[in-house]
Amino acid sequence: MIILPEEKVSEEKKETETQETAEKHHTEPVNEMHQEQLLKINVKPKKDDSETQTHHESKEQSEHNAQKHLHHHPQHHQQKKQFYKNKFFYAAVILVLLIVGILTSYLFIQTNKNTLVTVNNEKITAENLADEINLLPPQYQQTIGKEQLEKTIVEQLIVKRLLLQEAAKKQIIVTDDELNKAIDDFIASVGLTKEEFTKKLQEQAGSIDAVKEIYRQQLIINKLLSQEVYNKIIQDDKQLENYYNENKEDIIQLRASHILLCYNSSMFCANNRTEEQAKQLGVDLLKKLAAGEQFEQIAKQYSDDPSANNGGDLGWFGKGDMVLPFEEASLKLNKGEVSPLVKTQFGYHIIRLTAKNESFSDLKSFIATATSAEKKQTAVKEYIDALKKSAVILYAKK
Repeated sequence: MIILPEEKVSEEKKETETQETAEKHHTEPVNEMHQEQLLKINVKPKKDDSETQTHHESKEQSEHNAQKHLHHHPQHHQQKKQFYKNKFFYAAVILVLLIVGILTSYLFIQTNKNTLVTVNNEKITAENLADEINLLPPQYQQTIGKEQLEKTIVEQLIVKRLLLQEAAKKQIIVTDDELNKAIDDFIASVGLTKEEFTKKLQEQAGSIDAVKEIYRQQLIINKLLSQEVYNKIIQDDKQLENYYNENKEDIIQLRASHILLCYNSSMFCANNRTEEQAKQLGVDLLKKLAAGEQFEQIAKQYSDDPSANNGGDLGWFGKGDMVLPFEEASLKLNKGEVSPLVKTQFGYHIIRLTAKNESFSDLKSFIATATSAEKKQTAVKEYIDALKKSAVILYAKK
């Protein structure tokens, strides 16, 4: 049940608006929302294979897919529709608490209106709201209007409070060992020692105790969602096969190696050859391959792409991951075949297809991962909606 402030709007309408706001901002687990709120500590994360993995059916495929990105030109990451089309969803600087003061003047909230919302008799205050806003990068704060920003954060706080209350009812806890391991893993992921990490926090008015509290809450919420939502999602082979039959043209997975020959007017090219020279070199290399020379050796010697260090191997990719001419040429190849010259904005490519997964058995693991993510998103939203409906949420009067 949601009890409304004294406004000229029906209880039903307000509840609907509240749920719609939540729907926009809480279809993902709360820990993912807080991962976006990172913060002002200037640390550079390590590049880790897990950062660049896409979901494929084997560990070996994921490792090779990661290599594709780890060895790419840094300039290529500046383009969203580039040869290695940006699939990085998240570079990982997460969950560092830096408290830099309360934005009282920003919020224009008077002392007698300090409580914004109560959730099952638990208060969410103006200070709570200001602290959450302080966790956001300044550029994010500047791109969203003050009113919308406050509304969004308050709704996030309501959901977080509901989940923590539910976890308490179910006696879900996080041990100190679990907490310390999570923090140690994070510190290692950004390439710092614990001493360096603590020093950076101190330099920016942060507190390791505050970091631990944020982590503890997120781990508790993760445990709750795993127990009450994720573990109850069942996917049988029939469901996976139905998904395959409906989407098999779009979920095919390819693995290829290539030789890139760039020229002076192609993107990100450091070579001063002309386009005609690049094209002629490509013709000559195709003759070498036809004569039996090893693709990997030619790639290492001639390719202008960082994948040359790995014999041209690009790892696994799916539709939409590569620029269109490269994708179309790859799809036409059978395993082991070499393409003619393929021109893209990056130059001329010679592509060799090393593997193609297109059967249900090949793609079963990939499908399970993809459909599980979709189901989790839907299930979390439904779980949060149910908690809201059974809660007493009181908004402060304006």
